[in-house]
Amino acid sequence: MAQTFIEIGRIVRPQGNRGAVRVSPRFGEPDFYLALPEVVLQKGEQRIPAVVERCWQHKHFLIFHFQGCDSLEAARQWVGYSVVLPREAFAPLPEGEYYWFEMEGLAVYSEEGSYLGTVAEVVSFGSSDLLVVRQGEEEWFLPMTREIVQQIDLTAQRMVIRLLPGLLGTDGN
Repeated sequence: MAQTFIEIGRIVRPQGNRGAVRVSPRFGEPDFYLALPEVVLQKGEQRIPAVVERCWQHKHFLIFHFQGCDSLEAARQWVGYSVVLPREAFAPLPEGEYYWFEMEGLAVYSEEGSYLGTVAEVVSFGSSDLLVVRQGEEEWFLPMTREIVQQIDLTAQRMVIRLLPGLLGTDGN
């Protein structure tokens, strides 16, 4: 079975002129990133291991300095690459807690059984997350709260939500 890699960020530009790169993080847990000894840089099917010499937070971004990347020119080559980790790098979570990548792709149903779409993305805003649910051309942003998300079943690849008034932008729902 092929190893699964999870995107944790994307390199958006060089940072300074000494080889560091600015990374737009995929989720909002800076301590997770700051402790990484190594990552994998991926573009398409190409994957290149990279040793993290230093990582720090700068505004809403993370700055990585990789071993052997010591100039602006060297840093430019990584722009557009994803920063990924093997699935095994993520420790199991307590029951009832989920990583964003486990929820992406889940079918979303209302408590009444209506199919609403698929979780296309989980967007993190630090203290809260939003589910981006798509069905065809329709797209909804649903707060990831206990009041709304009633059930997550990873085995069945399904999520059940409570439709509160106005949640989907209509008077009835």
